[in-house]
Parts: sequence; structure tokens; C-alpha cells
Amino acid sequence: MYPATIRATDFETMDIPEIGVDFLHAEFRVLQRLNSITQAPIRLLNAIESNLRPIKDQNISMIDFGAGIGDIPRAAIKEAKKRGWNLSVMASDNNPDVLKMCRESGSTVGMSFQQVDILNPPASITEKSFEVAHASLMLHHLSDAKVVDALRTMSFAASKLILWNDLIRNPLGVFGARLSTIGANRAVRDDAILSV
Repeated sequence: MYPATIRATDFETMDIPEIGVDFLHAEFRVLQRLNSITQAPIRLLNAIESNLRPIKDQNISMIDFGAGIGDIPRAAIKEAKKRGWNLSVMASDNNPDVLKMCRESGSTVGMSFQQVDILNPPASITEKSFEVAHASLMLHHLSDAKVVDALRTMSFAASKLILWNDLIRNPLGVFGARLSTIGANRAVRDDAILSV
């Protein structure tokens, strides 16, 4: 159990709609490194396996809200295959530039892409249309009330499991944010600190 903390709900620079792809690429380089260090795709698969217990060749569908550059779903799809079952993922993001970057980062069999606002999902996201709904490092961008709305959308979309991976807000998290952004530009460093 983590102690309750007051969260900053200011917009991060990456939340500005017209920020530009160069800045987004810089942000996602840091996030990819963080996801790799924390083994986010492996932890995601372990959570799915411990809750759903997939059998050999079973197909499991997942929507990834705020998929960013798509590094987590790509790695998770490949690792699931190694483990003997199939994961298909709809990688979604509200920002069309981010979704374009996700597509351009490479296609993987079992991965599709759609622009989705988690707070106002399109009609194509129907009730219980995926077995798993996942969000990684994106709910901290929302106010407390909007987090509740986002979780409602995840609950609507998922028939079996909701997985949410985000930041721990404590001094160690701040230290990690500072360490992981050494060499990054100031706005990227500021975003990382604001996140935690």
C-alpha cells in the first residue's frame, strides 16, 4: 500500500496537442527506456497469465489505451507467442501524431491501431469487446475525476481484466525520473518530474 499523495494535475508539455513530433520522439525515447528497465511488457504478461491462465494456442484480445509508441504491446505480443498463447492488441491513442508514430514504429502480427479518446470512446469500442483493457503511464495525465471516467471506459471495454500500470509518487520515483532523463532536454526532464 502506498501513502496517498497530492498529485500535480498540470498539463505536461507532451499533452499540448500541437507540440510536434520531435518533442514526442524525445519523450518516447525516455519512456521506452523506462518500460525496458521496469520490464513493463513482461509484467503485463505475467498479470494476464496469473489472472486468465491462458492455455496453449489460446487467443486473448486486449485494447491498450494510450499505447504511445507501441513498445509495450509489440514486445508483449512477441513474448506471449514464446509462451505458447496468442495476444492480439488494439493500440490506441487520442493524439493522431502519436498514433502515426506508433504505426511507423513497425507493424506486428496481431497488432492494430485506432485513434481513441479514453474519455469519449468511439462507437467501435463496444461493451466487453476485448478480454483485457490496459493503460500504462497515461492515467497520471488525467485529473482524479477523469481517472474515474477512464477506468469506467476500461471496465466497459474489458470482459475479463483491467490492468493499469502507472507511477509511484514518492522520493524514489522523483529520483528515478531525474536519473532516467539525464541528457534529455529540459522540457522532457520537467515532464518526468511533473509526472511523479
